[in-house]
Amino acid sequence: MYADEERRRQVDQVGFITNPIKSHEAARAFAEQLIAQFQKGKWKRHIPESCPAVTGRSALLDEAGQWSGRCPADPDYKLSSQEWLELVHAPATFPEWEWLGDGIYARLRMWVSAYPEYPGDTRPSYRFSLDFQIDAIRRESLAKQVARDIAQGEANGWPVAARIAAGKIETQKQIKLLEENAAKRGDRVVER
Repeated sequence: MYADEERRRQVDQVGFITNPIKSHEAARAFAEQLIAQFQKGKWKRHIPESCPAVTGRSALLDEAGQWSGRCPADPDYKLSSQEWLELVHAPATFPEWEWLGDGIYARLRMWVSAYPEYPGDTRPSYRFSLDFQIDAIRRESLAKQVARDIAQGEANGWPVAARIAAGKIETQKQIKLLEENAAKRGDRVVER
């Protein structure tokens, strides 16, 4: 897609951010309705290579079974009201959902502000962002960033490539453990 046909400036990413949503129920309803729209279309759940390919609640849990914002949520899993509150109050947890469809990557992110917008306002303040990006350009950009990091690190005498390789091995071990834990909970391991 082009932002300016005359100059052929390519747009590879578009994003939106909501105004604050001021109740848990309204934010949960907003998220569920938006996720349902993705489920109706050509969109397929995206699971990053650094995350376990698991269903349900397990997509949001760490090795200890605690809420984690490390990996995207399973859009087929509908959080209960209690789970929603637990998730949004978990430390350093910013839930997100990811999809791919027709060569486009989409990511829905949610965060809750702990700080009121107005003095005396005790209501939560949810915001959502929805980003779309051409997936091939996104993957190319990520690969270039890794190559740049390796080149800069190696130029400074840091064993960046070796650290990345070791990190991938550790990530695979962690994924295996998370997938085993998911199976024990009754969730499934799925194909990417």
